[in-house]
Amino acid sequence: MPFYNVREKFERIDRLVRRQATGSPDELAETLGICRATWFIWLEQLRSFGLPIAYDDHAQTYYYAQPGHAQFCCWQPTLKDTDNQKYFGENEPV
Repeated sequence: MPFYNVREKFERIDRLVRRQATGSPDELAETLGICRATWFIWLEQLRSFGLPIAYDDHAQTYYYAQPGHAQFCCWQPTLKDTDNQKYFGENEPV
């Protein structure tokens, strides 16, 4: 799966969990276009990253056990001036 799809899925999971609108594990997996087993693998991974995701059996939804939200970040190196020229064509040397 391309990286941008993974990021979109995790951002969607975060939104659904914050709104407590995930539905059951089967419903959430269907919403995300993955199988139930994959959802449980992802859930364990998210928990290992420190996300306090819990499940309410009565309401049939996942929620955050503590206030907050996930922030999906990537490393963005700072470009040097010469790199800016190369990537953006600014002030290209003659």
